[in-house]
Amino acid sequence: MYNFLFVRITQITNLNDSNCNWLITSNDGKILEYSSQDILLSDLFKQNLIYKKLVFIIPDQLVSYHLAYIPIKDKTKRSQAAPYILEEKIVSTIEQTLFTVGPKVNEDHYIVCASDKVKVTSFLNNLKELYNLTPDILLTDALCLYNNSNNYKIYLNNDNKVALIISDNIIVTNFINLNLILEQLKLDNNQLSVDFFKHNTDNINGIIDISNLNFTINQEQEITEWLPFIISNWFTNKAYNKTNLAQGLIRKNELDVNFNKLWLKTVIIWVVIFFIFVGYKYFDFKIYTNRDQDLSNMIKANLATVNINKPDLTNAEKLIDRQTTNLLETLNKQKHNNEFIVLLASFAKDFKPSIKINSIGFKNHNLIIDLNVNNNDLKYLDTIRLNFAQQNINLIENILDHNQKTYKNIIWTLSLI
Repeated sequence: MYNFLFVRITQITNLNDSNCNWLITSNDGKILEYSSQDILLSDLFKQNLIYKKLVFIIPDQLVSYHLAYIPIKDKTKRSQAAPYILEEKIVSTIEQTLFTVGPKVNEDHYIVCASDKVKVTSFLNNLKELYNLTPDILLTDALCLYNNSNNYKIYLNNDNKVALIISDNIIVTNFINLNLILEQLKLDNNQLSVDFFKHNTDNINGIIDISNLNFTINQEQEITEWLPFIISNWFTNKAYNKTNLAQGLIRKNELDVNFNKLWLKTVIIWVVIFFIFVGYKYFDFKIYTNRDQDLSNMIKANLATVNINKPDLTNAEKLIDRQTTNLLETLNKQKHNNEFIVLLASFAKDFKPSIKINSIGFKNHNLIIDLNVNNNDLKYLDTIRLNFAQQNINLIENILDHNQKTYKNIIWTLSLI
């Protein structure tokens, strides 16, 4: 289980002065914390909120939505073709526009989001610079609400005077131009059927000239809390609509998340256990060495006063040889076990759960580990290799399945230097 932090901001240019409202949900959409009051974005991240996935919702006016015919099956090639298909429909140039291919509407038709690449990139850079944060997902209100529907759904938010018209496509407009757009939709659709969702809007007649437009209103619903409403819709439509406006711009080198303090406590406990184990083996070896020296001195002192004939001495030597051989075998077994424990503990200290272990074996003083590593985690192995080197552990690496796109099969052979 992990938590989402949703942050909805009013503008993206000056983040220090930007107002926002926020809520935290579980990964299945249950609201855990919610602030209905607008606060400064700079004050939000002083609250030490606990979350793993960070989602920013930026104003809809920054994005235009297009229904594009893209008869390409491959997802990567489809994204590459979208800018050229929509080139004549956008105000700016292709180089200055960020194109994001959204959900499939029907056969070979997709929603494509076009946004200002400079503004979005600047926003992400400022967020990283000011708060050391990188969002996992970038959305708008419309992308939270979008699901392909035959009838029209109109969302009126009186807070920012923005209307969202959603059917198979998405139209964003302010209240002033809403009547003109509805008149055009009426011309294109003889039987225009509409669902209204209103936030802080008492009477839609003050915004829309319903008598002249003459369309069918199926329902009107008042939305009391806007952010919980759109987030609830996002979770409902998430499997269908996986659009992320920042896709292709975000390259995370590390997780910009606030982990639960239980993770830190767990790490500390394992480190303490490791050092206790190392300390125990050190003092155990010291005690054994001291006792062995005391025994040797005692034997020498006693034998100095005893007269032993030659046959007895020969038998004693044979007995000592047998005992010495047994002692060496015991010591070798103990050393064998100690090597296994030390090597395994060193590997476990930096082990990441996403690494799949196929098998672990110990032979000829070597710990052999067969594992599968996701290609996204290959850089993480550098940390483990560095720690092995610092602990005087020799590593021999054999990489199999070089052509696998998603993972690498790696065999590590570890030994003490």
